[in-house]
Amino acid sequence: MKKIIYCSFIILLIACTSTKKEDTAEIEEQILNSQYASIIYNPKIISYEDISYTAEVFDAIANRLEREFNHNPIEPITIRIFSNTQEFTYNTSSQWWESAISYANIIEMQPPKVLKKRGILASTLAHEYTHILINEITQDYCPIWLNEGLAVYHSGEIEILLSNSNTNLISFNSLSQLNQTFRNISQQDMDLALSAYITAYHIVAWNYKTYGKSKLHILLDNLGKGQSIEQAIKDYAGISYSEFEQKVLSNI
Repeated sequence: MKKIIYCSFIILLIACTSTKKEDTAEIEEQILNSQYASIIYNPKIISYEDISYTAEVFDAIANRLEREFNHNPIEPITIRIFSNTQEFTYNTSSQWWESAISYANIIEMQPPKVLKKRGILASTLAHEYTHILINEITQDYCPIWLNEGLAVYHSGEIEILLSNSNTNLISFNSLSQLNQTFRNISQQDMDLALSAYITAYHIVAWNYKTYGKSKLHILLDNLGKGQSIEQAIKDYAGISYSEFEQKVLSNI
């Protein structure tokens, strides 16, 4: 199975103090098992209170999202929490402004205290768990523009993104251009990255309003059954993919 990595924003994070990367072989990691996930952390740096709170928040989110998408994950979920921002960026090849990444059934994230301070712990966990569910439902065949749009929509982070974006968002001429931006998101400047996430959100919001949530979720099921995105869109919207692309981009 191809490894697709998705990420969440950590908006306007104050730069953390640089610390020397610890030898992970010497760290005695602990695991806290909640109802929905196993959380791996370094107890010498991350407090039990932060971990238990993270578990409580994630369990509530997982329960909500599994009901919304009518899907339970096939594999158990693992959340790995890094001890500081530098350790996170080093081990995940992420930018400092990314709060978490996900792939397969794994979420890797910055320390809960950092995300709580910015008010984005819950939205970060919801964003990444949405990706995990979507990837399972579609067997990793969901277009990135749709996957990211669903993650922003169901995480409730759109207001945070809008509050930190310029009034003049960068526009995209095609869904393939939007896809390409997401593929290289860690190499993009923040304005372009914000514009991509906000655009993807508006695409999903418009589709939910126009066609309904249940119909879009059937599209996801059809992708998981092996339909191409072109055929799935035709069955979903009754028009060709190119017509759908022109219609959706002109209405957001």
